[in-house]
Amino acid sequence: PVLPATGHTRKRIRRRIRELRSQVVRDPDPQAVEHHMKDIYSHIETHVDESIDQLFELVRQPSISAQKLGFDRAPGLVMELLKRNGFEAEIVPVPNDGLPTVYGYMPASSQKVDPQSAPTLLFYCHYDVQPVDPLELWDTDPFEPTRVGDRLYGRGMSDDKGNIGARLASIRAF
Repeated sequence: PVLPATGHTRKRIRRRIRELRSQVVRDPDPQAVEHHMKDIYSHIETHVDESIDQLFELVRQPSISAQKLGFDRAPGLVMELLKRNGFEAEIVPVPNDGLPTVYGYMPASSQKVDPQSAPTLLFYCHYDVQPVDPLELWDTDPFEPTRVGDRLYGRGMSDDKGNIGARLASIRAF
């Protein structure tokens, strides 16, 4: 349950927001930002095939929650992909016959940083997909990723396995 914030809690939250705002760099050096962004774009370009391969690996694994199909392997695959990309990861069982959650964590810096003052970036993604029916409307196997020109097709390619792949690629680039 979510409890209403007390006056003391609201004050703590406001103080923390002020502290965080004071840490934000207001006017970064444009040349430094441009140089850094060039490095990031270069990394993305030189690793695009690796990123697509990871996405295809996710798409190949069925994970239809409405039918509880593929959840004997899908959580393990997501956990393994997170670990391959530098995360600590674990599968969290859900009570009442729910499907497992996969939790990943990565420190903000490889340097020793106080966790209380380190930035937090939270991603929420789901790795389940909708049923593929009616199957006859598919031109290809929904769980066999396919390239047609510059487009990628497969169940979950955009919702939401594509978002997982894009976020992992971004994190690797940074």
